[in-house]
Amino acid sequence: MKNINRKDEILKDERGQVLILFSLIVATLIASLSILHAQNLIAGVESSRAFLSFPKDEVRNLKYIVKLDFGHLDSDAEENLIDQIKLLYAAKGTYVDVERVSSSKYKLVYSNTEVYFSEYLSVQDEEIWLPETGGGGG
Repeated sequence: MKNINRKDEILKDERGQVLILFSLIVATLIASLSILHAQNLIAGVESSRAFLSFPKDEVRNLKYIVKLDFGHLDSDAEENLIDQIKLLYAAKGTYVDVERVSSSKYKLVYSNTEVYFSEYLSVQDEEIWLPETGGGGG
């Protein structure tokens, strides 16, 4: 008779089932949080890589060179400057080209393994900035 009561007590005891259920819920929650954390890390790495790969300063410097210098050089000096720029950027593995479209319009092309950038630039005399004192102080 004691064995029958013991079996009934074991069958009625649900503490083990509740423990297993809560452990599955906690394991599922931890797995979900780890997946979410991994996705955030990957997204952060990709966005920072994209931010670092875009050559904003290099493109801006090329635009300044085109706008400030190219409108005031003769064709030979302009070609020499374009060749020097191409060689300097080719040493870094980057393709750069500046092409004259019209008398005051140029096409700038910048391309490396991750970025392709192209823009038409208009060169005007009023865009030139020169110091009032001639650059020697005041």
